[in-house]
Amino acid sequence: MPVTPQQVLRDVFGLDAFRPGQLEVVEAQLAGRDVLSVAPTGSGKSISYWVPALVADGLTVVVSPLIALMKDQVDRLRELHVRAAFINSSLSRPDQQEALRVARLGGLQLLYVAPERLSRPGFLERLAEAQVTRFVVDEAHCISSWGHDFRPDYRILDRALAACGRPPVGAFTATATPPVREDIAASLGLRDPFLSVTGFNRPNLRLEVIRTRGQADKLERLRQRLDPGGGRALVYCGTVAGSEELAGAISGWGMPAAPYNGRLPEATRRQAQEDFAAGRVKVVVATSAFGMGIDLPDIRQVVHFQSPGSLEAYYQEAGRAGRDGEPALCLLLHSASDRDLQSFFIEKAFPELREVLEVHAAYRRLGFWSVDSDELRPLLGDSAWRALDACRALLERSGALRPDGSVGEFVPDSADFAGMAEQKRHAYARLAQITGYATGRGCRHARIADYFRARRGSPSRATFSVPHWPAPRGSAAGSASSTWPRS
Repeated sequence: MPVTPQQVLRDVFGLDAFRPGQLEVVEAQLAGRDVLSVAPTGSGKSISYWVPALVADGLTVVVSPLIALMKDQVDRLRELHVRAAFINSSLSRPDQQEALRVARLGGLQLLYVAPERLSRPGFLERLAEAQVTRFVVDEAHCISSWGHDFRPDYRILDRALAACGRPPVGAFTATATPPVREDIAASLGLRDPFLSVTGFNRPNLRLEVIRTRGQADKLERLRQRLDPGGGRALVYCGTVAGSEELAGAISGWGMPAAPYNGRLPEATRRQAQEDFAAGRVKVVVATSAFGMGIDLPDIRQVVHFQSPGSLEAYYQEAGRAGRDGEPALCLLLHSASDRDLQSFFIEKAFPELREVLEVHAAYRRLGFWSVDSDELRPLLGDSAWRALDACRALLERSGALRPDGSVGEFVPDSADFAGMAEQKRHAYARLAQITGYATGRGCRHARIADYFRARRGSPSRATFSVPHWPAPRGSAAGSASSTWPRS
């Protein structure tokens, strides 16, 4: 007798029932349809493609950019006796070849692959020999140049699909507005996809914004409100230096906190993550480098010390709170200077032609190039200096900065400056949305649902409800705005 999705859910994963929207996504995949699923962090996206992979025969390939999450998920699947493996840069070449060999022999149900592997010579040909029956793209918003986390490596996915015989495709993401969803569908060539947008009403989350008058006011508000309770608290900070300074300040309040950012040694980051998961540290102060794949049920608070660059990024990070369904606080401490910080990041990420030409001319004057930029600083104006990393990457891609350190000619037509200008415009539009969320009034849950077009009353949507919360500790009249979804 064929196994059913409900049996797999119960017998393999120990769950009694699917969450709203999950079963429809599972059944669409089992019917051979392409799927585009948008469901926020903590809503169980993985179950939506794990179950079909175990109900049906064959190999499901999952493309994911999250290397740490890959290992964690494969370890979890193996503990449940699911035949799973992963291939990414953390594995030795022999281990990668062994995973592909087992896949080609039919020994795997799920194979996780990092997107950059797909561009390696010969990889797609070997993957095609594994007879892929379904292709899943996790964090699918990364393929969209209009998304908040665009990754060029995802643009090779169309070639990967063609090499594998164009099996049915499942695209999964926590954050995709309607324009981003359209771009995902077009980029992946989805055919009449089943679209599911669910889970944006989480009534256990208190969404609160406190508008502050500067850094000192922010620190005092944080000191008043930070309380991991019986669980944990996660504080997001906009800069590397800020994460370390803020962790020190919180520790000084008698609440041990660990910093986490991309510039810390890998061993230090891993230790902070393990200490947080084990409960040895109750507070982590992190940049956006922290959180992908964090699946802790009892995070009682997620605090943003600065507004992030988009409503997508905010809700993805805030959604790590309260995964156990118990009440949790998502607090945004906002000040006018937050927009200035994000504008700096946008200008740094999307250089203009004049800035690229200025950087190229400076390298030509030096006669060589390297990642050490000290000698370059006196030759650049402020805007070119801010955009140096992006300019250098563009010049490398164009061949003007050569692997041997020499500097060649730069042809402006080799770069899509019009496309970058459009991406910058979209980045500023996303910044305007999060600024409006932070400064506006009304139901914040409804604003988020409207932004992602998760309409009330749609099929498989959760019912809106209004929990009763006590008055926030340490809040002052007129300074805080917190709302719940209203029926």
